[in-house]
Amino acid sequence: MNGPVVYVDPEGEFGFIGAALGMGFELVIQAADSYLSGENRFDARDVLISGIAGFAGANLGNMISKAKSLGKVTKEATSLLSDMTVTTASEYAKNGEINPVNVVGSVGLGKLGQNYVGRLNKSIASNNHIAKSYDKAINRANRMSQPNKRNGSPRKIGRLNSRQDKLNSLQQGKSNYLNEQELKGGIIGTSSGGAVFGTSQKVVENNEQ
Repeated sequence: MNGPVVYVDPEGEFGFIGAALGMGFELVIQAADSYLSGENRFDARDVLISGIAGFAGANLGNMISKAKSLGKVTKEATSLLSDMTVTTASEYAKNGEINPVNVVGSVGLGKLGQNYVGRLNKSIASNNHIAKSYDKAINRANRMSQPNKRNGSPRKIGRLNSRQDKLNSLQQGKSNYLNEQELKGGIIGTSSGGAVFGTSQKVVENNEQ
């Protein structure tokens, strides 16, 4: 049976998830805009820009979340600055100008979505078969690492230390897995929040025309 460590996601996957979501939600916004206006407002260039922004935002979020030298508050501030930068660049690339309301609204709803969906996905993942596989392996490693009267020799103490290292590795593996699931959910939430704001802006714009 494979150990639970094999379930940890490979590096670089988040960027492609972000790109796919960015392009997908941009198509949703354009479809809503076309429907409301009665005109074909599909723009492949904006879809590509959204894909690039999603790729960059997701990879930056992944790097920030794994930066061990940053504290929680610093990570949050850096993440917010990263989102603002990517959104501003995307806004300018699409429209040739920067609308502060669009940037703040998109980032704000994106952050709400990130926090909610990220935590929800982590909570769901903590009860799936992968997490249970980790729990089973951790419980077994914990029992094997407990000292007893027969573990007094240097050789057996060395075995105990090795088993403790394995336990620590499994615990860290589970933590990494759940954090990655939270980040995945956060990417979905960020894109969804931005899409909700973008669609609502199109509704307002079409109603004003």
